[in-house]
Order: sequence, then structure tokens, then C-alpha cells
Amino acid sequence: MDCVDFVVDIATSLTEQQVRCLLSDLGTIARIYLWRTDKDSRHHFFVQFNDPKSVARACALSSSHLAVHSLAVESDMAGRFRSIVKATCEVLPAPEDPQHTSILNSSIIPLETVPSGSSKRKKTRRAGVRSKLRQAMNTDLDLDKASLPLGRPALDPILKFCNGSSLALPVNPADLVLTSRLRFSDDKENYPRQSMHIASSPPPVLAVPIRRPSAPLMMPGGLASCNESTKLSGLPNLQSTLVLSLCGESIGYDLDTLDDDTEAIINLLTITNSDREKWMTVGASYRRKGKFAAAAAVVSAMINVMRSHGMADEDMSPAFLMLASCETELGRQSRSRGGEETTKSMKHLEEARLCLQKVYGSGSTPEAAVLGPSPGKGGARNRPFPGGGLQLADERILRDAQQTSELLTLRADKRRLEDQYFHERVQRRKLEASMKDLEKEVFKSRQLENSALEQVRAEVQARRGVEQRAQKERDTRLRLETEWDRARQKEEKRQLGVQAIFKELADIFQRAANGDAASVSSLLPRRA
Repeated sequence: MDCVDFVVDIATSLTEQQVRCLLSDLGTIARIYLWRTDKDSRHHFFVQFNDPKSVARACALSSSHLAVHSLAVESDMAGRFRSIVKATCEVLPAPEDPQHTSILNSSIIPLETVPSGSSKRKKTRRAGVRSKLRQAMNTDLDLDKASLPLGRPALDPILKFCNGSSLALPVNPADLVLTSRLRFSDDKENYPRQSMHIASSPPPVLAVPIRRPSAPLMMPGGLASCNESTKLSGLPNLQSTLVLSLCGESIGYDLDTLDDDTEAIINLLTITNSDREKWMTVGASYRRKGKFAAAAAVVSAMINVMRSHGMADEDMSPAFLMLASCETELGRQSRSRGGEETTKSMKHLEEARLCLQKVYGSGSTPEAAVLGPSPGKGGARNRPFPGGGLQLADERILRDAQQTSELLTLRADKRRLEDQYFHERVQRRKLEASMKDLEKEVFKSRQLENSALEQVRAEVQARRGVEQRAQKERDTRLRLETEWDRARQKEEKRQLGVQAIFKELADIFQRAANGDAASVSSLLPRRA
């Protein structure tokens, strides 16, 4: 039977210990491999059981927060698992020997020897990884001569190759913990590491063995206990070792060896794209040692990095709370010997207040949390005055009473301003409604004005046409009157001539009637 039939792939945000406690009732867990951590703090585990029924029961627990897939149906994941374990294994039934059971419950990940054919390629890749790691931490990460194994350990009775050969642990897992202070110059690249020979398999993920607690046993009282017999000597403490992933390889960083200068660890956490848990773990380690400035620097760097990834400040409340506590302690340490505030202490307290306002908002005054006493912390601030502790207590009471009265006054002013703001808002809404009505009336008036102007323009055009026609008629009338006057004058002259002629004729006829022929002949015209 193939070894992948006993393995499931789990994607969850739980830690390894929580996953182990969750799956401990489903069957015996042989090993747990942490092979990837996403940017959203979602971990991917390979969990190997000793019974195929446990795999089916684990797949039944799949949900939106806990994705469980069997490697028997996931060929890509099976190839990745084989690249980690580096063998096609056959899982035997669970042994009855307690010694074998303790081996099964151990979380040590076996590493295989590197074949001679791929040693050159592995050396090149490891050299590049170690070069990047040295550049990030400004120090060398090598193995000490004392940490090299003295001999090959016993064969693992559970895992076997397909050809029947046993899979042996090449080195003692306690000797492969990388720290920032170990170095030697002889044969650095000759210790065994994982390698991959299958071209179609995914790139190998180097697992650095770290001591982790064994599978917990569920007690009748509901308490979980770990088998302490599986702990190997020489492994670092679980709480003091930080596992980081760089270029596909996992490294262990001992938190007990943190330097006062935080630039190296900040660069390392930034390059490895560590999640918030690792940043906060480093900051808490500094704070536990009393190095509040270093802790504040690490947490501030984490906030800047998370902001660059688009994370909102509301999702980083624990970081702001830790930063506020560190700034508060730095403010207390910066006070004068008499307990009076200095410029530096006031600056730290102001930074703490701003951090608390980012968590709780600016509506409340966190002065009590910032300026309150810290019992159990020694220093110049807690030293009594020469007059004794009574004077300090009286001053503290008076200061608290003054702050309380000022707080009450500020609250009353705040309520009064809120009432004024409410009335002003109501008045503003009424004025806005009136302004909208006026705007509507103005719009209608403008429409009427435009229509009246159009009518006026039309009337002006009509009046101009009528005036032009009247002018033409007037000119015609004047011309006709002038012509008529001329004709009338001409007719009058003609009438006067006719009257003179008829008068002369009458006179001739009168003379002729009287018999005066001589006068008549003289009046007649003569022929030529």
C-alpha cells in the first residue's frame, strides 16, 4: 500500500498543536509536516496516520475553516509529499512496542541523504539561499563542528522504500538547528539535505527538524498531557525558536540570541514575508527581556509592513496595544528621578495615547491606562519622595480629582456642543429645504422671463415690419400728392388759357353781331 493513502493535506489557520489535539481522537498520528504558510496566516500541513480509516474520519471533518483532502486523490499534493519524505513508502501496521509508539508520536521530520548526481545542483541552490540569508541578517548562518552527527542513527521501522531498503535518518535532528551565531569554514555544504529526482514533482520543501510536543493524550478530566519521553536532548525550547521560510527552505531562529539592534531581525522578517504571529513573537521576546525600545521598533516595522500589504489599522489592534504598552514603559523610564514628567516621557506617553486611540477611538480618554501605576515594576518612578509615600499618594489623589473634574467639564462641553450641533443641523436642513424651494421658484421665474422675452422679440420684429410698410405707404402718398399738385397747376393754367380764348371769341361774336366788320376782320388772323 502506498504511503500517500495514509496522508491528508490540511489547510487551516490553526497551529500545529491545535491540529494535533483536534485529530488525536481520530487515530494515531505518525508525523505532521508543515510545508507552507500563506500571507493570510493560513498553514498547510501533511498529516500522516497509521490507519487508512483515520484518513476517512479526518476527511469527514472538512469545513470552511479546516480544509482536509486525502492525498490518494490529489496527485499534485502526493508528488509534493514525496518530495518532502523523498521516498515511495509502505506504511506497516502500528507496532505494539512502546518504543516504536514513542517514535510514531514524535514530530521530527526525517531528512534524506543527497545523491552524488545532484550534489552540484544542490550546492548551487543552497549557496544562493545562504547568500540571501546572510544579506538579510548581516551575519553568517553555518553549522558548528560540534553539531555534526557522530554516527548514523537507527533505522526507522515504519517507513521503507519500494525496493525493501530501509529509510534511515541521516543526521540527528537536534544538530540541524540554524542560529545566527554558528559558523565554521570546513566542508560547509557536505551535510545531508533533501533533494528531488522526479522531474514532474513540485520543487522540494526543506523541512528543518524542530522539537515539537507529541500527540496529547486526552485525560478523563479533560486535560491534555504530552509524552515527555519523546523529547530529544539538545533541541531548543519550543517557545524560544522561531521557524522562518526563505526561498523554499525553513530555518530556525533562536529568540534567546536576539541582538539589541533590531535591524537584522526586521530585515529577516521582511524578506521572509512573515505573518503577524512571527512579528508579534519577536516583539514579545524583546518586551519580556525588558527591551521596550527594541520591541516598539519591531512592532512599528510590522505595522508599516502590514499597511503596505493593504491591511487596515482596525485589524492590528493587538499590535497597537503592545506598542502602547512599550511606549508607556519607555515614558515611565524617561521620567526624572523625582518622578516628574520630561519632554521625552511626554512624547512617549503621547505616542501611547495615539496607539490606544487607534484601538478604542478618540471618544474616550485613556489617560488612566497611560498614566496609571505599574505595580511590581521597579525603577526611579516608584521610588518614594523623601517625605514618604503619603505625600505621593496625596498628590496622586489630587491629580486624579483634578483629572476627574476636567473630564466631567469636558463631557458637559461635549454634550453642549453636540446639542448645538444637532440644532444647527436641523436649522441647516430647514434652510436647505427653503433654498430648494426658492431655487424652484427662481427656475420657474426664469422660464417665464425667457418666454416673455421671446414674445417681446416677436412683437418687435412685427412692429418693425409694420413700420417699414407704413414708411413705404407714406413715401408713395407723398409722391402721388406731388404729382397731383403739378397736374392740378397745369390744368389750372390750361383752363385759364381756354377761358381767355373763349372770352376773345365772345368779344368777336359780339362785334360781329353789332355789324362792326372792320373790327372783326382786324381781329381775325391773317393768311400769309
